Amino acid sequence: MVMAPSMPSEKLNLINNVQQLGVSLHFENEIEEVLQQIHKTIMKLADMFNKFKDVHGKFKESLATDAVGLLSLFEAAHVEFTERTC
Repeated sequence: MVMAPSMPSEKLNLINNVQQLGVSLHFENEIEEVLQQIHKTIMKLADMFNKFKDVHGKFKESLATDAVGLLSLFEAAHVEFTERTC
């Protein structure tokens, strides 16, 4: 039995392979759905990360000196990424 790809990179590779085989016309809706899902996930992750940047686009100074806060941010990002890709 063939398993559907779960990682975004695997999904993009599958889409690329389908397009290279010249049969993507038969899977337009599925391809669009996957691309929209990946785009939505990337935008959410970018929004979450932007909350930790100041108006100049740099990491907030108050967070840069907070080791416990940085560790919490790392753990939260890791859990979020792992849950979304599994």
